[in-house]
Amino acid sequence: VYDLGGGTFDVSLLQFRDNRFVTLATDGNVQLGGRDFDAAIKDYVAEKFMETYGVDPRADSRTQLELFNKAKQAKHDLSERSSAVVDCHYSGMRLNVEITRQQFETMIGHLIELTMHTCKSVLQSQKLSWKDVDYVLMVGGSSRIPMLAEMLTAESGKPPRKNRNPDELVSRGAALFAASKLPERKLDIEIVNVNSHSLGIAGVDTATKEKINKILIPRNT
Repeated sequence: VYDLGGGTFDVSLLQFRDNRFVTLATDGNVQLGGRDFDAAIKDYVAEKFMETYGVDPRADSRTQLELFNKAKQAKHDLSERSSAVVDCHYSGMRLNVEITRQQFETMIGHLIELTMHTCKSVLQSQKLSWKDVDYVLMVGGSSRIPMLAEMLTAESGKPPRKNRNPDELVSRGAALFAASKLPERKLDIEIVNVNSHSLGIAGVDTATKEKINKILIPRNT
């Protein structure tokens, strides 16, 4: 499961048979998501504005917020069209900046590569490879970006499964899980999960006297 939302990224490797779902491993980045793609467009437009007028529109917090929102809309447009235009208005000056899908993909390419590296890491943690994966499911609003499906297809060798409303998949799953816990449950499923992060207690290194995190429950157990 490749889950790329607005602010976080997660990959989970699941094995399921009948109504039993077992998480084998999970990993991700809590500081990587669609907002980083918005920021890339915002900074690109701001730099073009600076080249033209010699002033930075990001110096004003209100202008920066407006630019951020316009960048987000441009990102959405680029999932449907080959180009988009961002209008930047600051200090009585205005500039329309056109961005092509190819330019956008270049801006975010290094971030997408990070997600692919995480996918490989999750598989390697279980001594598996892409040939052991039956299918890839894309989740989260940012999974609409065409580049993602293309890169996942190239990496895995199989086209990922998509949903018309990827933003809703997590909430739908949560609702199904809740339904399975009701006393009068009509949905009989079993879910076996793992720790997404290592958990421990605050300790002190006896040699250096520095504070350390003494892991008690390792990640993916």
